Amino acid sequence: MSTFIFTDGEGNVEEVQTTTGTLEGIQSDLAGSERQVYQAPPDLMDAQVHALPGNSKVSGGYLEVFSLRAIRERLAAIELEGLEADEYHTAQALQTIEYIRGKRDGNLAPNLREHYEHSAREFDAIENKRSQLMATAPEAPEVLRSLAGRRFHLGGV
Repeated sequence: MSTFIFTDGEGNVEEVQTTTGTLEGIQSDLAGSERQVYQAPPDLMDAQVHALPGNSKVSGGYLEVFSLRAIRERLAAIELEGLEADEYHTAQALQTIEYIRGKRDGNLAPNLREHYEHSAREFDAIENKRSQLMATAPEAPEVLRSLAGRRFHLGGV
């Protein structure tokens, strides 16, 4: 079994597969598409190869793993995307309850008041997490820390 690295049209590693196929066979399957395939460097462990998608690029016959800073920024962006969805739904609940409060001359049923307070606390927690994330990006997993900034020659390229 061999492990292959697949890139998009710009050389960004987007997928890794371990298969019994050959490099030539996979290359012929990809003919006509922008995707490229390369055999994974033999000096990389399986876990390291599988950590490459989104964190590396192929250029000039070399596999280049992004810097630790770039990896951490990418991880932070992924987390922020999830926070934005939570923030949107929480803000939507707050606005809805505010609208009801306005229609009822400031009077809210106890369950709506409780829901409003809960949503307000949740919104504040999301904002705090966002602030922390912006101040310090998350740590990269150990497997990526050991690869960050390294270059590997891809034979036969």
